[in-house]
Amino acid sequence: MSLLQRLREADEAVTYAPRFDRSLEESIGSAVPVPRDTPLVITEGNYLLHDKGGWQHVRGLLDEVWFLDVPNEVRRGRLVARRLSNGHPADEAEAWVAQVDEPNALLAARSRSRADLIVQLLDASCRPSLTANPNDAKGVTL
Repeated sequence: MSLLQRLREADEAVTYAPRFDRSLEESIGSAVPVPRDTPLVITEGNYLLHDKGGWQHVRGLLDEVWFLDVPNEVRRGRLVARRLSNGHPADEAEAWVAQVDEPNALLAARSRSRADLIVQLLDASCRPSLTANPNDAKGVTL
């Protein structure tokens, strides 16, 4: 949250953000320089809309939040494939997705109503369908 606050305030000429390295399964601190005049910062994460455990303060630091809604079977398949591509055996990859990624996805899905826009991938072909949050007073469908 402090990184988001520092990026929003832009008091520093350059703010350094971490980068997650999938091959190491580690975050590399200060790996991404973000100059003060950067017009748009995009962040991602499962808990950006979560309303507990300190995460409830994050939403106020973001101008707009989109929720990416992927069919469960597509999401699980992509997560297993990502683990396999990083050298994990198939049984370990599938166990990780079932025991770690799946609970995280279910938790993230419960907060989707707090998003400004829900981007639904209709199938594995990645054809998107964009709809404004049904709780949004504008009621716009894109």
